[in-house]
Amino acid sequence: MTIFEHLSVLLSLILSLGIASLLLGAARLAQEWRRVVFSWPHALWTLAIFLSQILFWLYAFSFRGFSKTSVIGLAMPIAMVTAVFLQGALVTPNIDPAGPIDLKAFHDTHRFQYLGAMLVYYLLFEAWTVHMASLLPLQWTSYVLPGIFLATALAALIFKARWVQIAAALLQIALQVAAFPQLVVALNR
Repeated sequence: MTIFEHLSVLLSLILSLGIASLLLGAARLAQEWRRVVFSWPHALWTLAIFLSQILFWLYAFSFRGFSKTSVIGLAMPIAMVTAVFLQGALVTPNIDPAGPIDLKAFHDTHRFQYLGAMLVYYLLFEAWTVHMASLLPLQWTSYVLPGIFLATALAALIFKARWVQIAAALLQIALQVAAFPQLVVALNR
């Protein structure tokens, strides 16, 4: 068994739990749709987090080149996937048996948790990029894109204004969707 195969089992388990948590929360909200007070910022951040989870899964395949590793080489992917897990687990509310499910209020009071997890993930991702640059040459976009994700998550964390929440989430979604073709090309190398 290679170090990649060994590491990928742990990363897959943690990531699967995060995706399952997010999807299960979305399914429960769909079941209770009549009680849901909809929120565009919450819905968009939920989608951004889901895309972040899928992109991490695709990106994690790049670890297949590991023939040897270090403490940083093991700790950083585990820390990143933990932050990705927390995003999915924290973005979905607990559903009480009665009363409205106010996603606007949930976003206002809990965005610090799931956007904070996003912020930690992007900080770790940026640190990982710097670490990887010491091992192999990277394109300038490898530094800029995590920085943009970091800045938009930070803006959404700091500024409560609805337009900031929506614009930051939409920018992340657009960049994530744009990243899919590049990751698919990288997977096929």
